[in-house]
Amino acid sequence: MTEMYKSIAKYTFSKKIFVALIFVIVLFSSVFTAYTFRLGLAFGYDSVMTDEGLYVYRFYGKNGNILKEEVFADYFSKYDFVSSEYFYDDYYNEISAGDYFKEYSVRRISSADDLKMYPGAEKYITAEDVEKENKLMIVSSLDVNFSENQIDIGKTVLLNGVEYLVAGVEDIINSDGITCTPLVVDCEELRATYDRIIYAVYTEKEISNSNLKKLAASVGISARLPEKEKYIFGFLVLSIVVCVLFTVNIAILLNAFVKAGDKFYAIFKILGISTAKLVLAMSLPSLMIAFVAALTGIGVDFAIASNSTVLEKSVYLSAGGAVAIVAINTLGAFIGTAVSCYRQAKNMPAVSLRRAE
Repeated sequence: MTEMYKSIAKYTFSKKIFVALIFVIVLFSSVFTAYTFRLGLAFGYDSVMTDEGLYVYRFYGKNGNILKEEVFADYFSKYDFVSSEYFYDDYYNEISAGDYFKEYSVRRISSADDLKMYPGAEKYITAEDVEKENKLMIVSSLDVNFSENQIDIGKTVLLNGVEYLVAGVEDIINSDGITCTPLVVDCEELRATYDRIIYAVYTEKEISNSNLKKLAASVGISARLPEKEKYIFGFLVLSIVVCVLFTVNIAILLNAFVKAGDKFYAIFKILGISTAKLVLAMSLPSLMIAFVAALTGIGVDFAIASNSTVLEKSVYLSAGGAVAIVAINTLGAFIGTAVSCYRQAKNMPAVSLRRAE
C-alpha cells in the first residue's frame, strides 16, 4: 500500500505543468479569499480619528454607575490607552411652563470656560452663577412666542421637572456661528435627570468592533456602533463562493489529468486496490500542493496588507483568519480532486486480478 502512495505521488509530481496549474489555482484562490475576508473585517472597524491622531470610541453607560478613568486605563491598556471622559446624554429635554410643553436640545454651561464659548451670555449668567450652580436659563424669542409668553424673563419653567428661572431672552450664538439657546446653567439636580452616560475613550491603537463589544461588556457598558454584521457575513459568503468556483476549476483539471493517465491508475485497480483507497492515493498529492499554495497565498496577502489599506484601514488577517483561509482552500482543493478522482476510479474499465481468479 505504501508503495502505491509513493508511486502515485512520484507520478503526479513528475507532471510539472499539472503541479504548477494546481498551485496557481489555489494560490489565486487563497489570495482572493484572504483579501475578501479582510474587506469584510474592514467593515468591522468604525474608528474615528481626532485631529491629534488618536482613535476615539464612544460607549453608553448608566448614570447611576459612572466609571472612573482608571477602569478604562486597565481594560484598554493593550491598545495604548490615553484618556477618557464622559458626558450626559442630554439631547432630549422636557421644558414646560403652564400648559406649554416641548422637547428641546439644550446647551449646559458647566464651567467658566464653557461660559466663554457663548458670547453675550455673560449679560445674564455670571461665572459665579455657574460655580454656585444657580438654576438660570437663557431662551430665544421664538421660545417666548411659541409658549405665548408663558416662557419669558423672570418666569419659572420646568426643565426635566427641575425649576429654572428665565434670566434672559436672546438668540445666543457661539464662536462657530451656531444658535445655542436654550442655554442653561448645569447643576447636580439636572444631571440626575439623565439616565444615560456617554463615554469617550481615546487610544493610540485602532480597535475592531468585535473587540470593542467584548471590552464594553466586560465593564458593564455598551459600545455605540452601527450594526454591520450582515455586511461582514456577506463578505464571508463571497469568500466561500469564490473558493467553490476555484474548487470546480480544480475538479475539471483533475478530471482531464486522470483521464490522460488512466492506464497508470488502472494498474492499481487491476491489482485489487479498492476504489476508496485509490481515490485517497490519487488525491493526496493535490492536497499537498494545495496546502503549500494556500500557505504561500497567506504570505502574499500579508505582503499586500503591509503595503496597502482596505477602506483606508490597515487590516491584517488574524491567526484564526489565516488558518480558516488555509483550511477552506485546502479542503476545497481536496474535495474537488476527490470527486473527480472518484468518478474516474469507479468507471475505470479494469478487472481486478482477484476477481478474475
